[in-house]
Amino acid sequence: MFRRLVVKFGRVKVTSIVTVVTVLASLAVTYVAKGLLGLPVNMDNIILSILSPVFITPPISWVFLGLTLKIHKLEKEQRYLATYDSLTGLRSRGAFFSSYGSLAKLAQRQQQKLCVAIIDLDDFKKVNDQYGHAAGDETLKAFANIIKQDLRSSDLAGRIGGEEFALVLVNTDLDNALRLLEKVRQHCEQYEIHYLDHVIRFTISVGVTTYDGANELETSELLRQSDEALYTAKNTGKNRIVNYQNQKMIMS
Repeated sequence: MFRRLVVKFGRVKVTSIVTVVTVLASLAVTYVAKGLLGLPVNMDNIILSILSPVFITPPISWVFLGLTLKIHKLEKEQRYLATYDSLTGLRSRGAFFSSYGSLAKLAQRQQQKLCVAIIDLDDFKKVNDQYGHAAGDETLKAFANIIKQDLRSSDLAGRIGGEEFALVLVNTDLDNALRLLEKVRQHCEQYEIHYLDHVIRFTISVGVTTYDGANELETSELLRQSDEALYTAKNTGKNRIVNYQNQKMIMS
């Protein structure tokens, strides 16, 4: 509760509030103590009751509130790192699978269509070997930016491996999923990464499967199917999309 107030109002305002409260408390204690002892409250007592907390409270509060804000920042960063991949800004592996499970249950309960896709950057090792790991990182970030640009806010995207990503397209039939994924594939194929004196291009392979909203849903089975379709895409030329249900391909 106190930490939320510090975050909301800031260090300066909270320090001021604490100082005012401390001054009022000091005055109250002075009057009560003098009253119990049957002694009068003079101006010196009042000045001392005000000046003592005014000089003592602000520096102590400032340090304490600084530590409070630092702890809050560290906890916020830890929550972010547990949810998002630090390089790409997409969901981390654990957070993706947790959210995917929730979305799959919702789709089954509401009998909605759901598409799951697994995407792999083609020949990513060559990028690392030829240009270095920093160039590889730039390539991963470029792909993540394409995903963020092309996907809807309701869809789920995560990095589940080194250069492997997964998508969940909510309330989406196969035709619309294929159109969206083809848009992503083309965007990647046309994208240029300018790194040092090099121009890096990359392509992706995609495996996709769909849930029709009517049958029992096994979340692990959808992942297996999309992974199998990805395997087919990688082994039949790369830079393409393969649908598990009918092995339909969209090629470059």
